[in-house]
Amino acid sequence: MYTDITANKSLKLRLWSVLWLYLLLFATFSCKTTNRIAYFQDLPDTLFSKAMIIPTATFQYPIIAPGDILEITILTSDTPLISNSNLPATPGLLLTVDANGNIQMPVLGSVHVNGYQISQIRDSLTILAGKFYKDPVVTLRLANFTITVLGEVPKPGIFVSDREKLSVLDALALAGDISIYGKKENVLVIRNRDSQREAIRLSLNSLAALQSSHFYLKQGDVVIVEPNKNKIAAARDAGKTRNYALIASGLSVLIIFISRLTF
Repeated sequence: MYTDITANKSLKLRLWSVLWLYLLLFATFSCKTTNRIAYFQDLPDTLFSKAMIIPTATFQYPIIAPGDILEITILTSDTPLISNSNLPATPGLLLTVDANGNIQMPVLGSVHVNGYQISQIRDSLTILAGKFYKDPVVTLRLANFTITVLGEVPKPGIFVSDREKLSVLDALALAGDISIYGKKENVLVIRNRDSQREAIRLSLNSLAALQSSHFYLKQGDVVIVEPNKNKIAAARDAGKTRNYALIASGLSVLIIFISRLTF
């Protein structure tokens, strides 16, 4: 009788040892920690020093091309100077640049805009409108300034901005910032240039990204955040979820078996 009790105690001790080892291995292989990496890691701590002046890339306003949509407003304090014209200036016209690079304006007629910046078109429209209106004030903006953000962000998609001066950081903010699985050191920007595609990679861990010609985005740019090693490993090991479930089932059986052992 004493031998049986001793044997049962020894068996139960061994089983509990196996159980704790099982739990330790399960926790080791199933738990992963990923730290969010800060932007611009080469920026020194300026808490107790003077603010740094960081050079950035020169911003260039968009060049208008066929397919762009322009929002044009012509304001005037007087009626049109042409007596036979019954078309006053209408605010907020949305005009699409046609395949020939032209827009069709009421009263003003066809205006060629392809290849020009917003400021250049505004100046030309002001001069042209001066022939029909007294002291016209022209406002102009690109109404369909769109960029695409893909990859490791919470809200990937196509975004329409109400301003043309948009940086990579602005685009990422629209998409909810880079996730903990994204690579800040390898953000891809793809751009249309002369009917071709060009690509460049930016490291947002470095201040050098601020000086890149692709830091400020252009119409139609695509920003892609690639996954880091942890995300890739997680994708490759998706099958481990089933294994963990089997392990958990085995643990449950083992616990029930141990709990029913009697001395």
